[in-house]
Formats: sequence, structure tokens, C-alpha cells
Amino acid sequence: PCYKNEFFKRFNPKPIAGRKNELLQLTKVFERVKSNNSFEVVLVHGESGTGKTSLISALQETVLLSNGFFCTGKYFQNSNVGQELYEEPYQEPYSAIMMAFSDLCDLTLQSEDFDSDRRSKIQEKLGSDGQWLARSVTNISPFLLEEPQFFNISEVKNDAVFSKFKAACKTFICAMSSKEHPVVIFLDDIQWLDAGSRELFE
Repeated sequence: PCYKNEFFKRFNPKPIAGRKNELLQLTKVFERVKSNNSFEVVLVHGESGTGKTSLISALQETVLLSNGFFCTGKYFQNSNVGQELYEEPYQEPYSAIMMAFSDLCDLTLQSEDFDSDRRSKIQEKLGSDGQWLARSVTNISPFLLEEPQFFNISEVKNDAVFSKFKAACKTFICAMSSKEHPVVIFLDDIQWLDAGSRELFE
């Protein structure tokens, strides 16, 4: 499929040395999640420069060959770093998560088997929850049943609003993923994550 070719142009995964056991562990987690249609969180930690990102990148080919989607987001030490790479919505709270969600929208739209039937199924699952993500995930519109209402996620402060936003994030992942198309979300440099993202993870 075309999006697989784009993957290799974009990521150009390379073999890694000395990390066979760690890569095997990651692969087992992915296969387990795919088989059970479940959800798991894996933390990869280590000193800077020890190859953590390369290790994660080595998993991408496995995900791709399973018709899966490998989505990425990255946190920056401050809002100015990386500003030349990403537009304004990505300098908000939950920035890396919104980057990954945007990535997932693109990959889904580019997939070979994406058609009106699959679009309708995603729209039905996502429902009105997608409105909570529309401002920061600007390419979510094809998956919404209604015209997007650009809710500002920087306003997610009180418990009631945060609960709705949290539910929207969960609904989005469930709507966009399936046994046929498992999803891996890689969030890099989470030591710089914002307070809102930390609360969302917890």
C-alpha cells in the first residue's frame, strides 16, 4: 500500500545492535495487544544517548507489516523549542498526544483499505466526542459527523470538563484502532510532559 512506502521514506528503520532482548520484549507486547485487542503502556527508560529512540524505531517495521499504525509525538523542554517544526496547536497542553493523534488521522486516511464504509464506522464510534479534539487535531474533520467546533483544550481545567476530554481521547483511540489495524503511539521525551498530560496518563 502507498502508506507503507511513505513509512519507509519517512522513518527509514535501521538494524540495531545489542538490543535483541529488548526488541523481542516490545514485539511480544505488540503481538499480545494485537491478539487480545487490548491496551498496554510500556515505558522505555535509560540515559540520554543510549539508543532508546532507535530501539522503538526498530519496532515500526513489525507494526507496519501487521497493517498497524505507528504514530509519534514528542515533548519539548519548553514551548519555543521545535516551534519551527510544528504549528501553534502543538505548543498547547497535551501537545505530544495531539501530534500522535494527528499522525494517526493521516495514516488512516492514507491506508489502502480506507473507504466510505470504514469512515462511517469510525464516525459512529467517535460520535460527538471528536469535537473536543478538533482544534488541536486539525485533520480530524473527515471522521466527524458534524462540522468541527474548535474547543480550546487549554481551557480543560475543572474536573467535569477534564472528564469529558479524557473520555474523548479514549474514544478516539478505540474508534481509530482495530484488530485489523492495531495502533502503537510513541511519545518521545516524556520527561518534558506538561501537567495536563501527566494527569491524563494517570
